[in-house]
Amino acid sequence: MFTLGKVYKLWPGEICIRAGGDEFYLLGVGKYTGEDLKQRREMFEAYVEQADKSSGKPYPVSASMGCAMIQTHKGIQVNNVLNMADVEMYKNKIERKKQRI
Repeated sequence: MFTLGKVYKLWPGEICIRAGGDEFYLLGVGKYTGEDLKQRREMFEAYVEQADKSSGKPYPVSASMGCAMIQTHKGIQVNNVLNMADVEMYKNKIERKKQRI
């Protein structure tokens, strides 16, 4: 496990990718549950919130995140997992836009 900043922790078999702009993907291979996915999303959101508070920027720091966690790597292409995360990231982006309205 390593820590990105002070809050967000990645576990072995996980990568966090900045796709561009405010878009991030978290991909993981291992033994995951729905609770694990929820926990990873909450940890990432807490990291972004901390970055926003400490940035000193006159605008809010925010991010859209898509998570895809799979149980096994056998027969799975990275692009397939990335596509799963992409769908989730756009759902997250839509929800964030709804909250601003």
